[in-house]
Amino acid sequence: MGGLLVFQLLITIAFGALGLLLTVPLLATLIVLIREIYSYDLLSLRSISIELSTNSKGDLSLSESTIVAAGIENEGSAPSSPNSALA
Repeated sequence: MGGLLVFQLLITIAFGALGLLLTVPLLATLIVLIREIYSYDLLSLRSISIELSTNSKGDLSLSESTIVAAGIENEGSAPSSPNSALA
C-alpha cells in the first residue's frame, strides 16, 4: 500500500491531475508485466506451485510442487481413458 502512495505522488508530480487518475491502472499494468516477464519467463516459475498450509498446532508451512501440463502423460502411466487403449 505504501508503494502505491509513493508511486501516486511521483506520477502526480510528473504529469499532474491526469497522472493521478492514471496511476492505479499504470501500476497494475507494470505489476502484471513484471510478473509475466521476470517471474514466469526469466525465472521459469510458471510450472511451480507454492502452497501455504497450517498443521494442527497452527504452525505455517510452505510446500512447493511442480505443475504438470494437461494432456502430457508420464512414461509407463496407464491410458487416461478406456478408448485410448483401443486406438
